[in-house]
Amino acid sequence: MSEAQPCEQVAFIEGPSCEGPPRLKARLDTGGSVHVTVAGGIGCVYQVESSPDLRLWRPEASLLITPDQDPYDVNLGAASETRRFYRLKKMD
Repeated sequence: MSEAQPCEQVAFIEGPSCEGPPRLKARLDTGGSVHVTVAGGIGCVYQVESSPDLRLWRPEASLLITPDQDPYDVNLGAASETRRFYRLKKMD
């Protein structure tokens, strides 16, 4: 190839697939912080939601996560209630 002939190339790099539902585990550490661990879902974007009763779900502090390893740990901060449920909502 010479300098007189420019080269055009198009590259497509496929990222990790976003197949199957992720698995979510919540735990309380010794300092009283809630951690959620996400297994699977690498490369996807999720909103963490929480509920006190499994009926009313709210975003957890507008937290969007994109797992880049499996498992992926998220610290949600100090527990504010004695019972809380968590889920992930896939964002488009």
